[in-house]
Amino acid sequence: MNLIRTLIEGAGQSRNPLFRLGYRAIKALGALRRFLVSARIRSQVITRTIYKDQQFQAETASREDRYPELFAECQKRLAPLLNPRILCFGCSTGEEVFTLARYLPQAEITGVDINPWCLKQCTRTNRNDRLRFLHRNSAEFARADGFDAIFCMAVFQRTDPPDQETDTLGNRVHARPVRSRGGDAGSKAAAGRPVFPGRE
Repeated sequence: MNLIRTLIEGAGQSRNPLFRLGYRAIKALGALRRFLVSARIRSQVITRTIYKDQQFQAETASREDRYPELFAECQKRLAPLLNPRILCFGCSTGEEVFTLARYLPQAEITGVDINPWCLKQCTRTNRNDRLRFLHRNSAEFARADGFDAIFCMAVFQRTDPPDQETDTLGNRVHARPVRSRGGDAGSKAAAGRPVFPGRE
């Protein structure tokens, strides 16, 4: 299998135009197969096509407890609140939301994403009535504010968001978000600037 893969990749660098054409055809067929077989990949392509200017992170892969130090710190800071309200912006298939629900079982957590397929996976998995999942462009999310913390993890990692997007998120929170590593979150918060992980 590795030999076949090496030969195919080598064809892409060949001086022979027929070999290069064959290489592109094989790659195109592979992409078509992945699109037809994988609902996740189909959702990524469709979302990128429909919401091109609003999608900041095309990748939907995630896992639970990705940032344990950050989650533990937020657990400590939000523990005194009776019912902290948390927003997970770019929640993908919900792993971050479900992780935070374990750290802060008293919290009301809203997960938001622009990929409809991801939101369906969240809803299908969810068994907690303190959690809800909304589409980025929904009227319900447009009205949502008053959060005690906003998590925006790796969402702006590959695409620079417009200032309007970050300002809108910053206006929805009582206290400024906390960065996981790098930079001085405290000085930026004191200056009145929202702090977004993965952007700076």
